[in-house]
Amino acid sequence: MIIDVGLPGKKMTPEIAYNYRSFEHYKRETFPIIANVLAGLHGNLHILDLACGPAVFEGIAQVIVGGRITKAWLLDHEIEFLEYAKMQLNGVIPTIQTWQFDMNDPASFPPDVEDLAAVISVNALFHAKRESLHSIYAFSHKSLRDGGVLINHQTFGGQSAKIVDSYCAFMDSKAIMDPLDKELMRRSQIDTKHAGGPVNSGGGGGYKGLNMDASEHIEILRSIGFEAGEIWRKGKSAIIMAIKKP
Repeated sequence: MIIDVGLPGKKMTPEIAYNYRSFEHYKRETFPIIANVLAGLHGNLHILDLACGPAVFEGIAQVIVGGRITKAWLLDHEIEFLEYAKMQLNGVIPTIQTWQFDMNDPASFPPDVEDLAAVISVNALFHAKRESLHSIYAFSHKSLRDGGVLINHQTFGGQSAKIVDSYCAFMDSKAIMDPLDKELMRRSQIDTKHAGGPVNSGGGGGYKGLNMDASEHIEILRSIGFEAGEIWRKGKSAIIMAIKKP
């Protein structure tokens, strides 16, 4: 599969996404934080990744938890990413279950998922429409075992298009960012309250979720029955953890 990122001659394949350097700060900093939360859970671990992409996180997490992830549900809108992720994790996690879904269509969520230790989402749920988040979090709550955790790591709040464009121009003048870097950064930070964000081709809600702050997510999680709060933040990037109460 080739994903058009909106720039002439610039395409994103699953292979490029897996190795792309924009994952490096996740690998160094936030993936270990999330994986260490999983390491603190007891027993063998069944996990689910909402909008897994090329599933970079799972390989790192399996090392940190000492091989205790015995099953991973991988959900994504793009079947090619699911196929690539399954190939990458072959021999790393014993059981891989892939499922194509649309995060804004609850009817597309996999049925009969239960007894999960963790539901993970990294840099993805801002594609969900505001009105879809309750269904996503309710599905996660139903699928978790008592004491299981949901972790959502993403940018909250975003920036205005004017600020992002100005920053891109500065970085370009320093020859630091190539066009794909700038486009991915712009798409991940635009606040659609101020500018209509680009439409996500993956059937999601575009980038409308970027104008929601973390407290709004936490309020929804608590209304469903989770204990929830932030466990890490750097600027507008944050990690929310929610625990399913017995």
